[in-house]
Amino acid sequence: MIWFAVLLSGVSLMLFSPLYLGGSQGGVKLAWKGLATLCAVGIACAGAVSGQPAWWACGALLACALADVLLEVKFLWGVGCFALGHGLYILHFLSLAPFTFFHLLPISALLVIAACLLWAWREQLGSNAVPFALYGVILCTMGGAGVTTGIALGGIRGVLAAFGGLIFILSDVFVLRQVLFPVTKTFTAVGFYLYEIAQLLIAWSVIALPAVIG
Repeated sequence: MIWFAVLLSGVSLMLFSPLYLGGSQGGVKLAWKGLATLCAVGIACAGAVSGQPAWWACGALLACALADVLLEVKFLWGVGCFALGHGLYILHFLSLAPFTFFHLLPISALLVIAACLLWAWREQLGSNAVPFALYGVILCTMGGAGVTTGIALGGIRGVLAAFGGLIFILSDVFVLRQVLFPVTKTFTAVGFYLYEIAQLLIAWSVIALPAVIG
């Protein structure tokens, strides 16, 4: 299982991701992007098949792989599909650590940060401010749930889940920043690699989990 995950992680980060960022166009570019995320799907599904509590995570990763493609075709469609993926991630995290008052602490902190960013970029967002704000609520809830679940689980699996959720949020900040203020290809590459690392961390947290959470 571990070697399978190492192999797919390497293929995602060292083959498909560079091919996506390397200048391909059209459907070929979209294929590389989707395949990079599908590697994380493979890791999570392998864990689920072997008895790990991972089916919500598998669904989330599949939704994100689809969103990867839709984001390049129709941006807001991709955002909506990512919101679905985050919703499934929330269900995954809550299935491992049921909701408590402590979930509100990281979620609230992340929402404050998101509100500050959206306010700072309100002119650039224009009429899209509301859908992005709704997406931000879902994203921050996912990240906060990941942090709380990580603390509840402890150990390496908890660290992977928590950092996966937080890095996912950071990658989305990079993406939105690049959409609103196009800078350089390097900025785009950093955001994409952060995104793929986040997906892989969450997938790895799945195979690090025991079959039954005590």
